Amino acid sequence: ESSSFGVFFTAAARSGFFHSCSSRPSQRQSSFISAQLSRPTDRTAMRRLVLGTRHLCSSAASPPRKVLIANRGEIALRIARAANELGISSVALVAPADRASLHATAADAVVEIPCYNDASNIIRAAQEHACDAVHPGYGFLSESAAFARQCEQAGVTFIGPSPATLKTLGDKVAARELAQQLAIPVAPASPTPCVDADEVRRAMAAHDISFPVMLKAVG
Repeated sequence: ESSSFGVFFTAAARSGFFHSCSSRPSQRQSSFISAQLSRPTDRTAMRRLVLGTRHLCSSAASPPRKVLIANRGEIALRIARAANELGISSVALVAPADRASLHATAADAVVEIPCYNDASNIIRAAQEHACDAVHPGYGFLSESAAFARQCEQAGVTFIGPSPATLKTLGDKVAARELAQQLAIPVAPASPTPCVDADEVRRAMAAHDISFPVMLKAVG
């Protein structure tokens, strides 16, 4: 189990490390965000950012006409409200236990499904209800590269990162290697996953890493 799970560790951040690391959007994204938020009271601009737009998180050529909300609760409610304010139709997914949930009443239509992690059923629901986009919210399938790829293959826009981005950043070793290629500062770490305590000790000795260390799941 530990072998398939895979763990790598990273040294605890040294003093000032986080001050030297800043996650900044590209110039185009910064310009877009600035334009959207130039008026703090512009709720429509805020809704666009909540829903997601092609400028930041979708490869679609135009805004979606109808979006399937592949989530539940508070985030599903916010997506439904954002879609409504932008004039986009929405379809909510509802598991049996959530029939009376508020998000079920906020969308234009409701589809009952067994669970929120069934990718095939979700895509089928999107197609049957003529949804041209799926918004995964957060959690559940929002970080699944396989789900994003299934949406792409089905001709449904996945509102989120591309499958390639999700796959890379979903693997912490691969994500760390990418950061290094882009000259982004990273904390000292083992270059490959460690599957037991002995491997951790050997990696620490080989790379001159001392305690404290942080253990992280690879994916």
